[in-house]
Amino acid sequence: MMVVRGSVAHDGLGQLSSFYEPHIRSIALRHASTKWICPQAPNCPVTYSNGRLRPSWFDIHHLPPHTDELDEIEVSTSIKAIEQLILSEVHIGIDPKQILLAGFSQGAALCLMTALTTLHDIGGVGSLSGWIPHRIREHIIQNDPNIPIFWAHGRRDTEIPLQYARNSVEFLEQRLCMNDETLRYLDYDNLGHEVSEEVFRDFSQWLSDILSKNQ
Repeated sequence: MMVVRGSVAHDGLGQLSSFYEPHIRSIALRHASTKWICPQAPNCPVTYSNGRLRPSWFDIHHLPPHTDELDEIEVSTSIKAIEQLILSEVHIGIDPKQILLAGFSQGAALCLMTALTTLHDIGGVGSLSGWIPHRIREHIIQNDPNIPIFWAHGRRDTEIPLQYARNSVEFLEQRLCMNDETLRYLDYDNLGHEVSEEVFRDFSQWLSDILSKNQ
């Protein structure tokens, strides 16, 4: 998971933030004035892994996740942690529009849930192989967010299948009236539950566009 200031990054289930360090360094070279914050998910018992401790922002019971599945207490705790990171940057004088969230898989879901429910007018959110859990969607509708979103997903993803991404995007388009000016959605041939160099290039270009627009 990433918090990018000038953005925030979040890792997926069972992954360490350091896993993405080479990719982040590559993008950071193109965004020299950007501060990257990569919070690490805490080690928690994960039901899907038979209770084994793994880095996880909230419990996962199944992969792909069931539509009614969401540990609301753990999700709320994790959202508050990311909100605190945002608040810390705001308190030192950073314009919220210069703060973006981005993450992969479970980290992407957390970024989306945070960005679409926060009262801070942040600059955007990037979802790499993510989804919007159904049980938080009514709360998102009540918040009525209008925020730039970058969404990348592999067509061969079996953990968070492509239909999860398309269903989430349909929700954004139909219930929140988002269009191509706000939402950039890309899916990729021959890409599974992973992030490729092409994805990072596309994300980097979107990031440049958003940061320059919000200066």
